Amino acid sequence: MIQKEIKSLTGIRGIAALYVVLYHELQNFEPVKSLPVIGCFVRHGYLSVDLFFMLSGFVIMLSTHNKFSNTLSLTNYNLFLKKRFTRIYPAYFVTLVLACVFVTHFHPLSSIILSLILASIISPRNQVLPVFWSLSTEWIIYMILPFAINLTGRGSKLQLYLLLGVFFAFDGFLFVKFYGSDKILDQYIFPGAIIRGIAAYALGMCIYYTKQLTSKYYWLSDCYFMQR
Repeated sequence: MIQKEIKSLTGIRGIAALYVVLYHELQNFEPVKSLPVIGCFVRHGYLSVDLFFMLSGFVIMLSTHNKFSNTLSLTNYNLFLKKRFTRIYPAYFVTLVLACVFVTHFHPLSSIILSLILASIISPRNQVLPVFWSLSTEWIIYMILPFAINLTGRGSKLQLYLLLGVFFAFDGFLFVKFYGSDKILDQYIFPGAIIRGIAAYALGMCIYYTKQLTSKYYWLSDCYFMQR
């Protein structure tokens, strides 16, 4: 197996991760909130999660598009989910155990079970660590993604417009429903979180198909070969 890294995307992920940390640590810190520009910058750090979703959609397309664009077999589908599960769950499980032991207060058994099965999105405020909602969202999208890839096939202009339509329709729904909120896109409870995640993944798929249609960024396919 050949596995190479797109270093530019890794750098973007690193910056986005730092931005999320700043958001969680400083969003309620009064000296920061009192500064108009810096306070506004920190307050919108939650948007880094949408960037993560978008990048995940693009990168997963690089590695799995050829597997699902023409045919969707149960074997490949199960293998895809197995690889995604083994990629995220071990570290997730260790973090969950450490959080139960050292970080959070007592939680009912139902909250622990929801966290264990990656379903904390149902009620993240009552979970062991509320930030787990993003992994719950991604896991649900993983189950949908092979079907979306198969539906969009080789990525014609029509299918590209369809994905763009999904992005604008889903994000538009959030804007309409939560208009007036300080953080319109900061949805982390079902179903808003799923709508938010699908919109960002659709945008990542659009970027991949744009690359395919224009061949402008053909080098990306050569620098990222991996099996997930």
